[in-house]
Amino acid sequence: MPLPDAKCLRRLLACAAMLAAGAASAQQGGPKVTYCCNDDNGVQVCSDQLPQICYKRAYRVLEGTTVVKRVEAPLSPEQRRQRQIEERRAAEEDRAIREQRRRDRILLDTYNSVQDIEAQRAKAIREIEQGMYQAQQELAELQKKRLALGEESEFYKRKPMPPELQAAIRANEADIAAQQSIIDSKKKDIDAVHARFDEDKRRYLHLVRNAPKSPE
Repeated sequence: MPLPDAKCLRRLLACAAMLAAGAASAQQGGPKVTYCCNDDNGVQVCSDQLPQICYKRAYRVLEGTTVVKRVEAPLSPEQRRQRQIEERRAAEEDRAIREQRRRDRILLDTYNSVQDIEAQRAKAIREIEQGMYQAQQELAELQKKRLALGEESEFYKRKPMPPELQAAIRANEADIAAQQSIIDSKKKDIDAVHARFDEDKRRYLHLVRNAPKSPE
């Protein structure tokens, strides 16, 4: 391949120089970056590098006259603590919202009407009442037995009661207390069921009444 002559080389060098000069000019013509903050007196301090006075303050980064970035001041320990509290509170509120939405979806998937809610309430109450009825029947039998044991113990007012009779009375009293505890627990269960279904009904009606209407 023939080498370019001197005249051609001079032209190439001149073009390269023009391109370099154009690039430098373009760089110099770009927007100037400036860092600004306010001092203790509210006076704005700016420089092409971050001024030392701005190190522990909020500052702004400008390109020309346009603010392209804002940097917050470093937080004090108390400010960090408050921010952590706020972040935890926000996270808890977000979890509560997501949990309520999940429960709402389940509620709407479970019931098609208020009548469905009342039917499920009645079913749950019946199941508890069946268990309570059994406990009441057993309690009645234990109370009859307690009367019989009491009558038997009348024979031992003036002499020591046999250990077997004493043990039978103690066992009977413990059984009566246990059955009564079961009955009391069942009554609380019924109250809890009513409270749960009352809340389901209240929430269901709220969701249905506030559901977005489908376009006609």
